[in-house]
Amino acid sequence: MISKDPIDPSASNSFSGVLSEVIRMRSTVKLMIDAGIPFRVVLTKRAYGDMQLSIGSNVCLTFKASATHYLAMKNKKKERSYV
Repeated sequence: MISKDPIDPSASNSFSGVLSEVIRMRSTVKLMIDAGIPFRVVLTKRAYGDMQLSIGSNVCLTFKASATHYLAMKNKKKERSYV
């Protein structure tokens, strides 16, 4: 779940980050969130528009650990990405 304000600050899977990239797809929008480690979030275009987010927006991520997938990124920095 992505929000502008913390939903449950005591949640163990809660991160604050900054929206660093927006990729518009056909019916969805991919967001890259920099929270110390990169997160990729997929929203519907409507949800993205309703949230009125833009590059540099502060966001909060809250999720169940079972809802994540590790993605190895193929780049020179060998960064890790979590979704």
